[in-house]
Amino acid sequence: MREVSKRMKLPVGDYLVVPSTFEPFKPGDFCLRIFSEKAAKSLEIGDVAKADPYEPKVSDKDINNDFKNIFQKLAGDKGEVTGKDIQAILNRLLSKRTDLKSTGFTLGTCREMVSLMDMDGTGTLNLVEFKTLWMKIQKYMEIFVKADDDKSGTMDAHEMRAALQDAGFSLNNTIQHSIAHRYASSDLTINFDSFISCMIRLETLFKMFTLLDKESRGRIELSLPELHGLRETSKKSTYLSLPTPWT
Repeated sequence: MREVSKRMKLPVGDYLVVPSTFEPFKPGDFCLRIFSEKAAKSLEIGDVAKADPYEPKVSDKDINNDFKNIFQKLAGDKGEVTGKDIQAILNRLLSKRTDLKSTGFTLGTCREMVSLMDMDGTGTLNLVEFKTLWMKIQKYMEIFVKADDDKSGTMDAHEMRAALQDAGFSLNNTIQHSIAHRYASSDLTINFDSFISCMIRLETLFKMFTLLDKESRGRIELSLPELHGLRETSKKSTYLSLPTPWT
């Protein structure tokens, strides 16, 4: 009852081993031993982390007057919106959605949104940048609702895995587990604002990695000063609190 074992001799070739549990989506430990005359290489399925997130292309002429009026009310005379402005409008939006459970967007998360979309380094978002962010949030909202199979307004670990794939992220098990530990609440579910926060941080991580991986090798090497600078960035923005896709 505790162990099932099987010994077999196999011809040379490529093999796929699929361990499974009695109930679907229930995690379990297993031990696999392979004896070979020559070195045998193994690779876990999904061991490579990659991303192709939704990137809307927006120009000023694509934005209708209604959206411009909403932006002008938020931005005021300064013509730019801050993280605090984004926090106010997102929490107002969530208060009208009964199908999404949320504890409210934090100011830190909204500032991360600004940092991700801020192309001119002002620390605020102009009309086009805000429209791009808004389209991203709408896309992630659609993904969240679609992945929420039981219509609970939250996601479990299995639903989160499906949502990440739909959002263009292919992540290994280590990162998947870290996401679950980081963003799940005490009842092991992930609400909407936590999901959006996760998406924003993942996008930022992969963009930072792409900038640092100048030779497109799939890995980067950092000197001690560079690593220190990266750590300081993570302290200020909390971007690097997730396991990174680089070695």
